[in-house]
Amino acid sequence: MLDLLEMINHTFPDTQLWGLTSLSRLVIQAENDWKSPWYIIVSGVGNEYHLEYLVPDDKSPWQGARVVGGATSLAEARRKLIIAMHECEGWSGNEELADLVRFLNEE
Repeated sequence: MLDLLEMINHTFPDTQLWGLTSLSRLVIQAENDWKSPWYIIVSGVGNEYHLEYLVPDDKSPWQGARVVGGATSLAEARRKLIIAMHECEGWSGNEELADLVRFLNEE
């Protein structure tokens, strides 16, 4: 999990992400308030990561719907984290994230 935190800090040097930990999970929020909505949850063991993100209300088939997936490497977890941050819309208007999404789309 420490590798994951280091990757997040390296990937988003200008974007503040707030995290809460619970057992082996990292709950990622866009605001520094434990009561603010969670957008992404990551759990991991070794180089295997489980990611889930909250679907925005206007795209959700029901309240609280989420997308769940996995990654078998830190590089794949990074890619899926960028996608999750973009898709959940918790960081709308963030240029650093928009640049990363554009880079992923060019690959």
